[in-house]
Amino acid sequence: MKAIKIVGLVALVLVGAVALVAIVGWAFLFFVFETGTKTTVYERATSPDGRREARVQFSDCGAACSFQRQVVVDAGAGAACTVFQVHGEWPVTIRWLDARTLLIRNPAPPEELRHADSRCGPVEVRITPTPSSSD
Repeated sequence: MKAIKIVGLVALVLVGAVALVAIVGWAFLFFVFETGTKTTVYERATSPDGRREARVQFSDCGAACSFQRQVVVDAGAGAACTVFQVHGEWPVTIRWLDARTLLIRNPAPPEELRHADSRCGPVEVRITPTPSSSD
C-alpha cells in the first residue's frame, strides 16, 4: 500500500514538473517572438486606387532571428503577404505601377535574396535588381 502511494506521489510530481516546463517554455517563446520583436516601417505606398498598401519593413527580434528587410502587401479583403525578403539592411524601395502592380527595386546581390513572390492575391509583384550605391 505504501509503495502505491509513493508511486502516485512520484507520478504527480512528474506531471507537475512537465506542466511547469511547458508553461515556462511557452512564456519564454512568447516573450522572445512577440514582445521582443520590434518592427520598423521604412516606406509605405498606397496603390493608385487607394485599395491596397505595400510597405518596406524591418522586423528585429534580437538573437532569435536574422536581419531581413521585407516587403509586405496588404492586398485587400484581409489578405496580407510577405512578398519579398532580403538578408541585411539593403535600401529596398517600392512603387505602384498601377492599381494591381507593385514594383520592388532590390539593390542586394542575388545570394542575399531569401524570398520572392510574383503575386499576392490580385496584386502582381515585379522585382527589379538595381545597383547599390557601393557599386
